[in-house]
Formats: sequence, C-alpha cells, structure tokens
Amino acid sequence: MKKIFILFLLFSCSLIYSQDNRFIEVTGTANIEYPADQISWRVIIKKIADSFSESRIDAENDLMKLEEILEKNSVDKNDVQITPVQQGRYYEYDGRNRIFKGYFSSFNINLVLRDLDKYPALISQLSESGDFENLSPTWSDSKYEEHHKSTLIQASDNAKIKASYLAENLGLEIGQVLEIQESNASYPNPFNSSTSLEYDTPIATGKVSYTRSVKIKFELKEKQ
Repeated sequence: MKKIFILFLLFSCSLIYSQDNRFIEVTGTANIEYPADQISWRVIIKKIADSFSESRIDAENDLMKLEEILEKNSVDKNDVQITPVQQGRYYEYDGRNRIFKGYFSSFNINLVLRDLDKYPALISQLSESGDFENLSPTWSDSKYEEHHKSTLIQASDNAKIKASYLAENLGLEIGQVLEIQESNASYPNPFNSSTSLEYDTPIATGKVSYTRSVKIKFELKEKQ
C-alpha cells in the first residue's frame, strides 16, 4: 500500500510539473516608417600626382574648398568627420597589364546635413566643383534611439496579441512571461517617398523604415 501511495504521489507531482511548464513561444514583428530629418553624406577627395607630396598638397587644397562650402551652407563642424590622409601608388589596367600612373592621396569625409533646405545649394556646389567623388547622400534619422525603442515595444505588443489569440483558440490563456529575446535587429532603411519640384534641384522627402522582431515565451494556463 505504501509503494502504491508513493507511486501515486510521484505521478501527481509529474502531472503538476508538466502543467506548470506549459508555454507558447511566438515572434512579434513591427515595421514603422518615420520621416527622415537629416541627410548623411560620404564624400571622397582623391588626387594623383608625380609624388606623394604633390598629391597630398592637392588633396589638402580640395579639403579646404570642401570645408568652405560646408561652412557657407551652415554644416556644423561637429557633424563632419574626416579620415586621416591615405596614400599609395596608383595603377591603371590595360587588359592584364598594370600600368603605374603616379601617387595618390585621399580623404574620406562623412557629414550630416541637418537643415534640409540647404540641400539644393549644397549638392549643386559640390557637384559643380568637380573636385569631389562619390557624392552619396542618404536619408537618416536623428532620433534613432527613440524610434528603435518604440518599434521594439510595438513588436513585443504584437507578440503578446498573437500569443493571446492562439492560446484562446486552444481554450487557454497566457500567463507570465518566461523568456524574451530580440531577434533580427536591422539597421534603419532609408528611402525616398516623394519629390518636390519647387527648386532648381529637386528635393526628395524621405522616410526611414525600422523593422524589429521579438521572440517571447509565455506561460500557458487554464482560463480563470
């Protein structure tokens, strides 16, 4: 009789343990678009000459021109990052043959334009000078942390909603959160949404898209 009681007790504990550990794991995803409020640019200055010193002087002169253009267009110096000068031998290729053409010096400049009304004048001046390469402006967002947070919260809300209706369909309800894991965190994706033709140089108004996913494990329990 004692053995039967012990076996019954073990079976009961196992059943309770199994019930207490029922759970559902879901992934919630949110994609939210926010208006872009600034433009990030990368500009390259590269000069080739017969000596390193000549190419460096030419590159530094162009860098001074760029700084003057940025100052005229009210770009804050704190929003401009300039890499140390890079130097090397410059070659061109004729079929399989590598032909030495001189020595190069270059600067990579990353800048942020916060006053979007300055865009037409700035892009025109940079393009017309002919001294700058790879003018690659992209939309960006000054409120990254705020928008990252709100998108992440929306993703977790979506996960809870999904878990709730799945549990209800099974005649259950969700309980406490057992585990949370952020997944598929992507960088903001900038894109153009429309273009204004009120200026000689059209201004495109852009947006930045945030996508965040959260995996959450909820306890499952009987409906109260």
